Amino acid sequence: MGFVKWLIWFGLISTSAAIIAGYFGALHPLGDSLAVFRRELSVLLLVLSVIGMAFHFGRLAQVGLALALSATLPIVWGMRDQPAVGDYAHYQKNLLWNNNRLDDAIADIAASDAQVVTLQELSAANMRALDALSQAYPSQNVCASSAAGRVAVLSVWPKTDVEGVCGTGIAAMQVIGPDGPLWLVSLHLKWPWPFDQAAQLPGILALIETLDGPIIVAGDFNMVPWGNSVRQIAQASNTRRTGQIRQTLRLGRYNVPRLPIDHVLLPQGWTGGQERRGTFGADHYGLLTRWTVAGG
Repeated sequence: MGFVKWLIWFGLISTSAAIIAGYFGALHPLGDSLAVFRRELSVLLLVLSVIGMAFHFGRLAQVGLALALSATLPIVWGMRDQPAVGDYAHYQKNLLWNNNRLDDAIADIAASDAQVVTLQELSAANMRALDALSQAYPSQNVCASSAAGRVAVLSVWPKTDVEGVCGTGIAAMQVIGPDGPLWLVSLHLKWPWPFDQAAQLPGILALIETLDGPIIVAGDFNMVPWGNSVRQIAQASNTRRTGQIRQTLRLGRYNVPRLPIDHVLLPQGWTGGQERRGTFGADHYGLLTRWTVAGG
């Protein structure tokens, strides 16, 4: 086998193995880390498979092509446009601990007329956002998270008598919504393996499982929608991810969206859609989700 053919063969095998391993995050957190790059790996495998057919790799190239398409098509389908319409609204935002445009971010949240707001990376430098929003959102629960800052959940709706809950990277608060008691949860997960997301996840799942009644979970998951950690949180909260797949993390100096890692999970049966808001000094775009209660 010539060197070029060997490179193509090795590329087909290794890329296919990485894509397949990305479906097994439940067995090892490395799987979730590989899942983050599923789109890119699938495109690479697609190109290698086409080249492999030209080099007469036959069955191997055909299997690679089938795998690339089966991994990519659900993501493409999830990115289809879904209108952001509904009776209520939720604003999700990682503010960034050293945000230098905090007033713009606060103004956009206030202008959204959302009934619920979830925030992450509330540091000493931007904690004043809570005071600035306190008149519009009198119900608040703020919890310690990490060196990057706290997590918080805010609402225009009054709290119930149930005490708010805090955990590592999670803040939960029960409010009296128009349709009855509703738990609101703000999350900030750590980066996946080799970082500490897998170690953080059991505590978050255990806390969520103590919450009775309908739950809305939103935040910076630091994980793509198809990752195992997102799936586990949805199962624990009896929710499902809402809205089209949108890139919410920008990389580099320019506002180029790159990774879809901010999510809003609504109770099963509720419907909704999303629109992406600006970064306003953060490295995350905001998400404004509009939803309708099941049967509403």
